[in-house]
Amino acid sequence: MQDVFKNEENFIAVGKDWMVRLKEAAEQSPKQLSRLCMHCATSDVVQEMILGFTKKCLIPPNSNPGKSESLTVIEGEMLLVLFDDSGKVTQRIAMGPVGGGDKVFMYRLCSSSWHTMIPLTDCVIVHECIEGPFVKSEVPIPSWVPKDKAELESFLKRLTVN
Repeated sequence: MQDVFKNEENFIAVGKDWMVRLKEAAEQSPKQLSRLCMHCATSDVVQEMILGFTKKCLIPPNSNPGKSESLTVIEGEMLLVLFDDSGKVTQRIAMGPVGGGDKVFMYRLCSSSWHTMIPLTDCVIVHECIEGPFVKSEVPIPSWVPKDKAELESFLKRLTVN
């Protein structure tokens, strides 16, 4: 099943039907992640996406050097973890949707630092904006970021209990 959906129209509206589609696609995806690219091209100056990911999704710490990004939780709960360049945790932020209690529902990084998102509910849906154009990062992955799936799973699990 397709897990990346690309917009090719001048106008796109996102409603409940897209939420259902993204959840289903995430559940069937090997990465347990789906994405609706709302922008039309990788060259767009704003890369805007709706992401769906399940509790089984493993998102390694990542960074988008020199680019700003923001994220808003639409549905579900997650833990945002920020790291310094040596892998030390600098912040842990519980996130949930607007009206979801005392949790933060949105963040913005003016200059991207190393971070990861850890799903805490069966499914999480988020709206993410990253400064474009999209260019695959050439920044080397630090040695503290686990490369092996089992090690990554253990690493992320430890972050949820600290």
